[in-house]
Amino acid sequence: MNKYLFVLGRDSVLSFAEIIVYLKNRNIEFEINAKEENAVLISSSKLPVKKLMHDLGGTIKIIKILFEGKNLNELLEKIKEKELIEWMNEKLCYSLNFYGKEFKGTKLLERFFKQKFKELKKKAVYKKPKKLEKQESKKIKDFNSSPTQVYSWNLIEEQSDFVFFNSEKFYFGLTIECFNPKELKQRDEERPEQKKLHSISLRLARILINLSGVKSNQILLDPFCGIGSILQEAMFNGINVIGIELDNKTSGMARKNLSAFEKKYKTGKTWKIIQGDSAFIKETLEGKKFDAIASEPFLGPLIKRTLREKEAKPIMYELEQLYFSFFKKLSFITRKQRIAIVLPAIKCTNGRILHLTEKVFSPYFKSVNPIAKFNSNAFPFNYMEESKIKRKIYLLERI
Repeated sequence: MNKYLFVLGRDSVLSFAEIIVYLKNRNIEFEINAKEENAVLISSSKLPVKKLMHDLGGTIKIIKILFEGKNLNELLEKIKEKELIEWMNEKLCYSLNFYGKEFKGTKLLERFFKQKFKELKKKAVYKKPKKLEKQESKKIKDFNSSPTQVYSWNLIEEQSDFVFFNSEKFYFGLTIECFNPKELKQRDEERPEQKKLHSISLRLARILINLSGVKSNQILLDPFCGIGSILQEAMFNGINVIGIELDNKTSGMARKNLSAFEKKYKTGKTWKIIQGDSAFIKETLEGKKFDAIASEPFLGPLIKRTLREKEAKPIMYELEQLYFSFFKKLSFITRKQRIAIVLPAIKCTNGRILHLTEKVFSPYFKSVNPIAKFNSNAFPFNYMEESKIKRKIYLLERI
């Protein structure tokens, strides 16, 4: 049974839920050994780590654990015994990472590796991030290598991204897989059609796909598909897709994007964009089948400033009517399909947060918290994107 440490993204609770749903949905046997705010330790004999890194949207790194011990000194003795770094290249860069509970022996570890490389006469450059970029510092704590740095310093190929995890025990391992921000940015920016202020982020799109429980070769429906962001990422994960978009121009943009995407990545997956109204979803789909839903629907008008409560209330009331009608019609065509959907919330100038309650779907659907065993208060999940409209993520099943 191998142990792996998953470094969680900025929205750590959401990232953790995504991992749990993904593994359970694929009947992958696993055990949670330890859980801290920024990382979770999982043991499994059949964990497809490369595919996990490819498919997940909220995981930053996957680390294979090599040793564990009661304290840092015990770990260092095991590193010495196993001659862990003797075989490394003569010239390399390396980084030290510390996750979990607070570490008090970081200086000791820095001296240990510096002395060890010196004894072995290797030109090893310790890459200690002095100050991470503002955007990345939100995703990963200081003194840990960021994904950009992992790739620019060649740390995975060199097997030199050393990781320590402090929970009930102390663990040591090497980063074997890492999120590649360049690849995601490329897929985002190369799309021929863009609607920057109205499009879901590709990272959140991937999380919603995995939370929906859809599997490879099944069919995912996005009833509010916009320019096709969720559909594109689903195809990238080997999933067939159907999208519905009310606006004729936007549906055309989605078709252009998915056509260009398939031409480049050759996923072999089927896709269809229907220009129609999801308020009449049964009629719009015309009997087409699907296995799950992932969607970010219309969240209200674009807001450029913090609203007063009396300004926000009419917006939320209108959205409430829209969503209630949608879920009622959706209930006619769903049975066992799971729904991963974003519902909006607005923070007002007086500090109050107005959000849609479960009554917009509760007559027809029930909410499901996949990590209730670990955190019963975590649901609905927050997505902490910088925006005047806050996002609450629900998982729903038919009553």
